[in-house]
Amino acid sequence: MVWTFVTVTFSSDGGKASEIHKLMKELGFRTTLGNFDYVYKWDVKEIKPGEVAKFVEEQLVKLVDRVQAKLEGKKVQLEFRTFKNIR
Repeated sequence: MVWTFVTVTFSSDGGKASEIHKLMKELGFRTTLGNFDYVYKWDVKEIKPGEVAKFVEEQLVKLVDRVQAKLEGKKVQLEFRTFKNIR
């Protein structure tokens, strides 16, 4: 399995947490507790070493672009981390 985790840092003069939460859910993210705020579960069972660049270019970057576009102007900082084969 492949997962992308996001940490959101809010600004006091930016979008409300409830608004950001709603937008993240609309993008397919689920909430999580711990080191990250949201997680996106990819519909990919495995990425072989030779397919990593293709996955990043064709899927991961597009997801990050969609998140950035959706949250534009909300004054949040985002940190993305993608892992495979976690349990």
